[in-house]
Order: sequence, then C-alpha cells, then structure tokens
Amino acid sequence: MQRYPIICEAISKGVALSIYYDHKQRTIEPYAYGISKEGNELLRAWQTWPLPADWKLFRLDKASLLSISSTKVGPVQIEYNRNDPAMDRIYCER
Repeated sequence: MQRYPIICEAISKGVALSIYYDHKQRTIEPYAYGISKEGNELLRAWQTWPLPADWKLFRLDKASLLSISSTKVGPVQIEYNRNDPAMDRIYCER
C-alpha cells in the first residue's frame, strides 16, 4: 500500500515535488514511485535543485516534508528507463 499518494498526484499533474532528504531541501521531478524487494518505498526522480541536476533514487523512509510544487516539469529525460529495475512493484510512473 502506498504511503505517499502525493507522489502519484505530482506525476499525473506533471509538476515537481519539494522534498527534504539527507539534510537538504531538494526540488525534484518524480518519475517512478514503487517498492523494492526488501519492502522499502522508493522514488526515482530527476533532481533539479540543488545543482548539478542528476538522477536520484530516494528511500522514502529517509524523506520528509514532501509537497507539490507549482513548477511544471520539463520533457521526459531521454536517459529515463521505464519499469525501474530497483523496484519490485511500481505504483505510478511518468
């Protein structure tokens, strides 16, 4: 059962998320939200801030303060591979 429906909402609306992770506030474009074989909820995202922009895999048990931004996400990053192999089951995906 997904604990963060806000992530699927952001993906469906095409907007960024603000997330606090690893002692930093971050702005991310969510791509896939699911669960690992070990039972950890994961979020694959393109981090746009702080720079440099890059792909990140977030363990959501280490995240807090998730909120939807009004910032529209850009086009799908060409490096994105659907059906993320880090996830055993995907709840929603861009």
